[in-house]
Amino acid sequence: MRAWGFEYKTNLVWHKIRKDGGPDGRGVGFYFRNTTELVLFGVRGKNARTLAPGRRQVNIIKSMKREHSRKPDELYEIIEACSAGDYLELFARGTRPGWTGWGNQAENYAPTWPTYVNHSQSVLFQPQAAYACDIENVATDTVQGH
Repeated sequence: MRAWGFEYKTNLVWHKIRKDGGPDGRGVGFYFRNTTELVLFGVRGKNARTLAPGRRQVNIIKSMKREHSRKPDELYEIIEACSAGDYLELFARGTRPGWTGWGNQAENYAPTWPTYVNHSQSVLFQPQAAYACDIENVATDTVQGH
């Protein structure tokens, strides 16, 4: 993060769960069947302070797994409520209104298999609310424990 000009502040833990709420241990794992990912939260610029909702927000998101490298939709809502923006997602899969995405799949991405039709990038699912923000002070990144 520092190489991109961001200062690491904290992390959120994404606990991947099944429909029944139990841990989703499917997939690869070289040492363990990892059911969590760390989302690194960093800031750039002066006076970058978490808004009041951020000081009440716990740092865990329990959400169903998505296709490889896709973050849960709830993550964006939390970041938008907790930070005034601007918003940047590293290693993004698809675009999001008000956000800048970096990565080789940041644009022109859509799931191509039916397993993930319940997620935001699917043409079968369209979110009810629009998200509006800026871009530059907040970065997210995921780190999988292998």
